[in-house]
Amino acid sequence: YEMNDSDVEQLDRSEKGYQRIKIQVCQPDGETLEAVTYQSTQLTDDPVAYDWYKDLIITGAREHHLPQDYIAYLEQLPAKPDKTKSKPVH
Repeated sequence: YEMNDSDVEQLDRSEKGYQRIKIQVCQPDGETLEAVTYQSTQLTDDPVAYDWYKDLIITGAREHHLPQDYIAYLEQLPAKPDKTKSKPVH
């Protein structure tokens, strides 16, 4: 995605505990682009993602047409329920 400065600042505020860093991304055609990502030095003893976050990642991978074998890899990762999120009423 291309973002303007105010969007990046908003993202910085929402990514508490993470630092924005610049990285180089190699495109399929060999072109290299500069991008930003977020990283944290905070480690957890429970590195399993919440189920809603795993679903978000898989949905994004599908929407961006990532390789099917990578999507399958994401689908097999463990996930846990988020007890702080309320469940939808049916």
